Amino acid sequence: MLNCLMIIFIFLPIFSSAQTDSLVLKEQLQEDFLVYRKSLEEAHPGLYWYRSKFEMDSIFDEAYKKLDQSMTEKQFFTLLSSVTAKIGCLHTVIRVCKAFEKAEINPEAKTFPFEIKLDKNRLFIYQNLSNDTTISEGTEIMAVNGKTASYLVPFFVDKISNDGFGDHWSRYALETSFRYYLHIFFGESTSFQLTFKDDKGNKRTTSVPSRSEKERFKILQKRYPHSAEPEHVISLKFHEETKSAILKITRFDNWKIKGKKYKFRKVLKKKMNELVASNVSNLILDVGDRGGGNELWGLDLLSYFLKEPYKAYKAVEFKTLDYSISKKYSNTSWFEYNLLKLLLNFERSDSTWNWKNYRGLKPYTPKKNGFHGNIYLLVSGATASATSDFAAWVDELKLVTIVGTETGGSYLGNTSNWEFTVELPNTQLRLLLPLARYLTNVEERALGRGIIPNHIVPSTIQDKLGNVDTQLNYVLNIIKKKQVEKMKR
Repeated sequence: MLNCLMIIFIFLPIFSSAQTDSLVLKEQLQEDFLVYRKSLEEAHPGLYWYRSKFEMDSIFDEAYKKLDQSMTEKQFFTLLSSVTAKIGCLHTVIRVCKAFEKAEINPEAKTFPFEIKLDKNRLFIYQNLSNDTTISEGTEIMAVNGKTASYLVPFFVDKISNDGFGDHWSRYALETSFRYYLHIFFGESTSFQLTFKDDKGNKRTTSVPSRSEKERFKILQKRYPHSAEPEHVISLKFHEETKSAILKITRFDNWKIKGKKYKFRKVLKKKMNELVASNVSNLILDVGDRGGGNELWGLDLLSYFLKEPYKAYKAVEFKTLDYSISKKYSNTSWFEYNLLKLLLNFERSDSTWNWKNYRGLKPYTPKKNGFHGNIYLLVSGATASATSDFAAWVDELKLVTIVGTETGGSYLGNTSNWEFTVELPNTQLRLLLPLARYLTNVEERALGRGIIPNHIVPSTIQDKLGNVDTQLNYVLNIIKKKQVEKMKR
């Protein structure tokens, strides 16, 4: 389930000049929209997961009615983004052009020179990468180029795909890549008019030049060197006072630092052996800082905590094996298309095709060197796709106490992988269309919700500025209280 989630952040720094303000004829827009709609209706197995066919038809019909006159590619992109987000699938995304398929950064792209922290519909400066160093971190942004924060945040969130009905992933994506969304929806600016509250609480407006990606990186290294350092995907620390281990996993993925490759499973095994050998009583497990990854590696992690065999997925469903429309407009070759049908063993069931030889449909057994002490799981809106599936499994099996905020991924699973990239014939906008629906083996709960923590613990701008891990501290206090109570008995 790595594909789309990682694409979102790998390619965010790529800013395209291909999205234009030139008008596209209404007939061309209508043709593109029908290709877009028919591709989703033909191939997307979760199109009616959170909204009924009647609801989705109404959404499509209303959008089509707006194509009664010519509009720019940017306007069309904005319309499709809003429609796509209503599907409730964070792996289904609209892209503007081929530039998003190139793994290279445009170092000259000019963007918003601040990193931000969200608090509902309020914006705060987390890092100042501008030339105006008098604007301090923690400053509240009231407006950007005349558009208020209370307008900008809902505008963007409405157009960022999220699992189900929540907006936790959308807000995480916006917070992480605010400059990208400003650029992609409102265009490149040589400067930004910033309205903010100064240190004395007075409203102030100033013009701040934009920064190129190349300039941003240099300033980041100079002003915030910790942020520019490469991070290990898996890290293990110990907290002696509480006899606890802190295992942090940013995503289920291999990684590389200065040319050295690290294999997820190999490093995980090493860290788990070290963890078990330490004889600690408590494990604080922090997952999903950057989205998902490989769900089978999440199952590998799960097996270290299992007490008995567990089948992680109820089913993996494909809507069809005949992609006549979506394949016609996609970049998927005839060979790749047929390879999918050759490699995967399918069984027809009503209106779906079930993938029968998927590894996640078989029970996973407990590891011999597993950990069975007290486990606390830290989650957030960034916990999505594979990491959210993991959170659903350990919650269903009651293996953990969960602390943080609701996950960005759905409790019931997700639609991802084996995706087509459908290119619309006239505007060349691109629809990333996942083909498989993964149903987690959990009890049915509120439709369209993520995993809801046992303890809701949000973080603030002050926490972020002070590098305070609010959730971690909360758990450490829980453990300390339990230890004190135990000593009193």
